[in-house]
Amino acid sequence: MKQIEAALHSIETCSQRLIKWDTAMCEDMTKCWVELVGWIGSFLILGCYLAISMGKVKGNSFWYQMFNILGAICLIINTYYNRALPATFLNAVWALIGVVTLIKAKKEAQSSPNS
Repeated sequence: MKQIEAALHSIETCSQRLIKWDTAMCEDMTKCWVELVGWIGSFLILGCYLAISMGKVKGNSFWYQMFNILGAICLIINTYYNRALPATFLNAVWALIGVVTLIKAKKEAQSSPNS
């Protein structure tokens, strides 16, 4: 019986440590989500940069611009939450450039004789 009690105590202690660790890592869920969104945005933009640098995509392609826009929006959320306003501005301009490029590409595709 004492072995079972000791095992249960050990499990309880371990679970309490995990809860404390989790609480220390993420004081509130909003902060955790904002951090996750920031990481997703970073990976999207870095992935786009890698793809264009390796010649895998064209700079005016729909998906390249869309992933850049989504990445920038993710980073806007993260940087604004963390009050990094210069980075928020940079990412807002980054997203705006992507939107303008998509609009321009759509207009060019509509006016081309092959469409």
